[in-house]
Amino acid sequence: MQKYKDNSFLRTQEDKDFILSNIDEPYSIENFINQKDVDELINMWEKIDNKEHKNTGPITSTIKNFNSHALSKIRDKIYFDEDVGNRKTYPNIEIRHAMFFCVDTPHIIHIDDSMDSFPKIYKAFNFPLRFDGGVGVPDLMFFDQLYLDGPSKFFKGDTDKTRGHHEALQFAKFPRSKCVYEYSNVINKSTKPFDSEIKKKYLDHIKDDWLDGLSFNSAHKWIPGNAIIFDSCRLHCGSDFRKLGINNKLGISIFTQHK
Repeated sequence: MQKYKDNSFLRTQEDKDFILSNIDEPYSIENFINQKDVDELINMWEKIDNKEHKNTGPITSTIKNFNSHALSKIRDKIYFDEDVGNRKTYPNIEIRHAMFFCVDTPHIIHIDDSMDSFPKIYKAFNFPLRFDGGVGVPDLMFFDQLYLDGPSKFFKGDTDKTRGHHEALQFAKFPRSKCVYEYSNVINKSTKPFDSEIKKKYLDHIKDDWLDGLSFNSAHKWIPGNAIIFDSCRLHCGSDFRKLGINNKLGISIFTQHK
C-alpha cells in the first residue's frame, strides 16, 4: 500500500496489476443451493436480532461463522468444489467478509472493495434468497468498467452539495469510502453513449450523467438458489426492480480476496 499525506491508503500499482490479471466475465450458476438451503437461510435471517439499518438503505447482518448446514455448503463450494456448472476454480481464494442484506430500493452503481488495508480483492458471490411481490424477476447489472481505488459509489457530475442525501451522509461516517463524481480513475472508460434501451429497461433509477463513460456488460437474473459471481472491482448495480412491483430483495453477499 502507499500512504498519502492525509493518512489514507491506496493500492500499489503492483497490487492493481495483479488484481487486473485475474479479471473474468461475470457469470451465474443455476441451483447453486437447493430450496431447502434457501429456506434455512431465510429462517436464519428472520431470527437475527442484530440487524444493522444503514443510512444508505440496506438492512444487513454480518455472517461471522459458517456453522449452519447451508452456510457451510456455500463456503465449501467456494473453497473446494472443482465442478460446479461452468465455473472456474479459485485455489488461492479467501473469504474476507460475508453478510445478509435486505433492500427495498435498488442498489446504485458501486464496487465491493474493503476499507481495511486494501486487500487484493477477488471474486464476489451474490446469492439471491427471496424477493417479495412483483410480476417478474429482478437482475444484477454489470458494466465493463473497473475501479481499484477503494470502496466507492459512482455519481458522475454530482458534488457533495448536489448529492445531499443518504449516500453522502453514510460516506461521511467512513472517510476511506467515497462518492466518485468524476471518472478519471475508472478503468476501461467508454467513449460511446450508454445503450438507451438497456437504460430504459433496467436502469430508471440511475441518472444519465452517472452512466457517462460506462458501457453495459451483462444482466443476470436474480433467482433464489442461484449464484452470481463477479470481480469485486467491477462496477455494478441492481436493476430497478420497483418497475416489476417488487417490494424488497433478500440475499447474501460473500466477498473474497487472494491469499
